[in-house]
Amino acid sequence: MQRLCFGWMILVCTVVSARAGVEIRVRVDAPVPASSGQVFLAGNLEVLGSWDAAGMPLTRQDDGAWTGSFTAEAGEPVEFKVTRGSWETEALDEHLRVPGNHRIEPDSETSITIRVAGWKDRDLPATGKITGTVRYHPKIKGMGLLPRDVVAWLPPGYDAGTFACPVLYMHDGQNVFDPATASFGVDWQIDETCTRMIAEETLPPVIVVGIYCTADRWQEYGGDPDKTEAYLRLITDVIKPMIDTTYRTQPDREHTYIMGSSMGGIISYLAAWERPDVFAGAGCLSPAFMFGDVLDKTEKYEGAPKDLRIYIDNGGVGMDREKLQPSVDDMLDILARKADAIGITYTWYLDNDGEHNEAAWAARAHHPLMFLLGRGE
Repeated sequence: MQRLCFGWMILVCTVVSARAGVEIRVRVDAPVPASSGQVFLAGNLEVLGSWDAAGMPLTRQDDGAWTGSFTAEAGEPVEFKVTRGSWETEALDEHLRVPGNHRIEPDSETSITIRVAGWKDRDLPATGKITGTVRYHPKIKGMGLLPRDVVAWLPPGYDAGTFACPVLYMHDGQNVFDPATASFGVDWQIDETCTRMIAEETLPPVIVVGIYCTADRWQEYGGDPDKTEAYLRLITDVIKPMIDTTYRTQPDREHTYIMGSSMGGIISYLAAWERPDVFAGAGCLSPAFMFGDVLDKTEKYEGAPKDLRIYIDNGGVGMDREKLQPSVDDMLDILARKADAIGITYTWYLDNDGEHNEAAWAARAHHPLMFLLGRGE
């Protein structure tokens, strides 16, 4: 017994010793406005706020740098960004662009210096605009959920025409068309991509509806069963009827699709899964299939065929590879065995260099558009 206890003590010590010290030093070339007066790290660890924009406050040093220290698992990736406390005040790189996540794999004692050339709310150049016509439907309420804005993008020639359009519903609507409203200053560029594909006649004229998220995004997108069900009902019972009565749509399920990324990929899958009478398919970009009970629902399904088209993809680096790939692989394994019986036609695309961000999703958005709505596939 004594030897077993001693061995256990050694094991505990070994686990504890796998921690690594990390020091982050931020050199700020742009003024920190007195109105905020503080610099933060936001990242994928609890000590960094689990992506809360005001996750870990840094300390200003006499030389003007801002520093912070924490411990992390040795060899485990740490991703983070620099802010002044909100995503609207995110730091810019030397090109005055919103950078990707800073990423380190700490080993023993790790120190890194980050340079900040500007701030998103003060120095971000106008890098884009909405292409085409959008119409806003503010503060849509229903199902006991927080109100949210809805924006509808209309295809070229819509106002002068009489044609009816299929409709694609997209989550995180603030990120879909407009870099000015996008959470990280980069939008999906769905307006530009659809405009190009319509002109090439590879995509029919389609109405794209962006549904803004709220502070309850995680719960609504699959993290809480009650709020998830309420959010799906908001889309099918409030937003879709509003769109169908306001615009010239093809309201039948064969012309109605839904798409999103990350947790938005989960709720897109669940929307099509739960309401195949409303949606003919879903685009799931970088989906977090470990949430929302979607793997279990798919594995155990024995009902009538659903007749759905499901697009799945993920990037090959960072969070997509390290955190999301295993559950994507699980879903692909289930579909390889059960798709025919369930009534699902699916495809999977691996973007080898893709990260977990809007720029990556914008770069490959033509793939789900073509698979779900395209002409010739």
